[in-house]
Amino acid sequence: MMAMRGTLERMRAIDTAWNARDWATYGDLLSEGLTAYAGGEAEPHGKQAHIEKARKFCAIAADAHVWIEPYLDLFASHDGSKSCSVARITGTVDGAPKTLPGIALPPGRRAFDVTLAVVCRWQAGRIVEQRQLLDTALMLRQLQADPHSPQRPPAGPADAIASFQHKETIMTDILPLEERLAMAQTMTDQPDGPGKRIGKRGELTMIGNVVPGGAELFRKRLPQFQAEAAYWEGRVGTVQSLRILLFDNDTRFVLSLLYDGDFKPYLVDIATQAAPWLDALANGVLEGYPGITSPKAGEWVISLLHPTEFFYTAHPDVSVRDLTRMKKLSAAVSDLLDAAG
Repeated sequence: MMAMRGTLERMRAIDTAWNARDWATYGDLLSEGLTAYAGGEAEPHGKQAHIEKARKFCAIAADAHVWIEPYLDLFASHDGSKSCSVARITGTVDGAPKTLPGIALPPGRRAFDVTLAVVCRWQAGRIVEQRQLLDTALMLRQLQADPHSPQRPPAGPADAIASFQHKETIMTDILPLEERLAMAQTMTDQPDGPGKRIGKRGELTMIGNVVPGGAELFRKRLPQFQAEAAYWEGRVGTVQSLRILLFDNDTRFVLSLLYDGDFKPYLVDIATQAAPWLDALANGVLEGYPGITSPKAGEWVISLLHPTEFFYTAHPDVSVRDLTRMKKLSAAVSDLLDAAG
């Protein structure tokens, strides 16, 4: 317990030093062999580079402040070797062209109010490894926002405390019915095939039989299938989520899919970009599976389809490709912030 408390106190101390621009104290809490990762960076950096990045950030946003009274969340492992903090960071940036080269900002000082998460590994009272995630995409949107649009007010102690009371007050803060209904999503049928659609996202739910002995084969293949999923679905580029479940004593399966766009283009994409991966799992496992490149693949899918009666998806107008672009933008902004000053 004492080790955990000590780590939490040191985490608070390093953030306090950052807020005070006390780089000597800040550096004392970093190991000489520090390995630090910042969001969007492909390679880690060391102690001196880490301090220099902090100094440059504060040179760009001189009033930047990490709100730690209290943190949004702060915890450590029982032995004090690991910690995680989540806090709001606020500040303002000058809109002059030299501030962030390559990024156009409106004139005057621009405010940001975003979330910062930091995960640390500690040894002998110093950070030896740190992973930091700053919401740079939101920061950029705030810095480029219309100066006359409503802005989120600066964070303060009362505001931070209110975040802890959210769970207690949420049921007393329900919007009127008309306002709730105004937020309704529009669910339609897919225009060219089975399944439902909200915004850019379509869904499919299939229920079918498992070939006798197929469950054992399925689970034998599953680790490889899972390991390669990110690669093959990345090639397809439109799949939000895919889940497969065996049930009824392994005699039946459910396949649930959330993807971007229309049904027929999705079938073409999966057939041309990921057929070896899908066939390697499904052949000899899913009854009647013709192979995803078969002309009968669409017919097989439709024969097992069970129409969805309720469908909700967050951010229905954001596709997988949109998310990929946002991640690249976040990485680019992080690089620019590092290089600025």
